[in-house]
Amino acid sequence: METEQPASTPPAPSGNGVRSSIASYLWKLSFSILLFVAALHWVDYGELRTITAHPHPSYLFAYILLMFIDRVVMAYKWGLLLEAVGFKRRLGELTLIYYKGTFIGNLLPTSLGGDAIRTYEVVKRGGPFETAVSSIVMERFVGFLSAAILALAGLLLAVPLGLETPVQILLPLGIAFGLGIACLMTVLLGGEFLQRRPGLFGKLPLARKLVKIATSVSGFRSHPGVLYRFFLWSLGEQLLPIVIMYALARGLNLDIPARHLLCIIPVTQFLARIPVSLSGIGLQESVLMGFMSLAGIHPTAAFVLGVGSNIGAILNGLPGAYFYLTDTQRKRR
Repeated sequence: METEQPASTPPAPSGNGVRSSIASYLWKLSFSILLFVAALHWVDYGELRTITAHPHPSYLFAYILLMFIDRVVMAYKWGLLLEAVGFKRRLGELTLIYYKGTFIGNLLPTSLGGDAIRTYEVVKRGGPFETAVSSIVMERFVGFLSAAILALAGLLLAVPLGLETPVQILLPLGIAFGLGIACLMTVLLGGEFLQRRPGLFGKLPLARKLVKIATSVSGFRSHPGVLYRFFLWSLGEQLLPIVIMYALARGLNLDIPARHLLCIIPVTQFLARIPVSLSGIGLQESVLMGFMSLAGIHPTAAFVLGVGSNIGAILNGLPGAYFYLTDTQRKRR
């Protein structure tokens, strides 16, 4: 039976890299536990039982369906970038890869998780390693920028709704947005910069590989239409969590106005991207409780919404377990 052979092999992580990833994972896990335990201090357990006693099945089904749609949209967006650099695949195949990455990403540290699986799957199907990595790097940067834009918009919309927005939050978000643009421009131009100054980076580990990846990323400049479409799709995909959270809130019989979610969820989603916790666990609940308390919403309702969102994200990755295990069994046969 023929087996697929990768066109090139990704470099194996060094011992120091693995130890660093494990240390980062343990630190994030500890911080998530600390935030989660702190959030429990504000939970009213009697209200918690009331909220979770009578869920609304139809809204919860809509919640699960919207989570699936979000995963398909993310796979479609990624496919736009891959196709631009000459690696075209069907949407169904990319969605399957994305689900595998989601499942593994829920189990392992980010550096050893979903992005590594997606890179491997592209390489296994004959795509260049640098192409896989550059598409994921571009996806991350543009996703960060679109999340920052919507977070700032959410904060601005919060003012006329009567939600007090501290300057301590507005200022860091503005700085983060500016840094995001600067980082994106650096990535887009970095390939030529690294090639022109090889002496500056020649002593770095995997310097030649880094130059190839940066050059591949800078190649997206020749596809402005694709980047424009990808950015618009990213903005749309960043709006989906608002609808998803609304469905979850209604499924749990939480009376949270949609206009409040329109302001709060983009900010929460953006802050949850900060790599200080494990998949945003603990951080998301804390941010939701803080912001929703400004809108007069009880912390318990915000806590339940955050926990339900994290549970939904884990459940949404379970189809990836099936795809991953069946693929492993097929290879063994």
